[in-house]
Amino acid sequence: MTSQSTAKGIWAFEDFIRFASAFSPHGYGHYHATYEKSEGSWRMESSKLTCLREDIVTPLFSFYISDSLRTLLGKAFRPTAPQ
Repeated sequence: MTSQSTAKGIWAFEDFIRFASAFSPHGYGHYHATYEKSEGSWRMESSKLTCLREDIVTPLFSFYISDSLRTLLGKAFRPTAPQ
């Protein structure tokens, strides 16, 4: 608790999503959340996801998506501004 009406929390997460049988991302990280108490109830004010690791799992192989690969893919697929 940061005060009588505010708090912060860090929650670990792991997710595994199946897209048919050919492609499954597997991720790990943390949610960083802030909370505020209002009218006697706690409510989440903000949440930020920090991804620590992502793996791609297929029936034939698995590979780790490194930070540099994630950055490269983000740049390659980032929408461009209209000219």
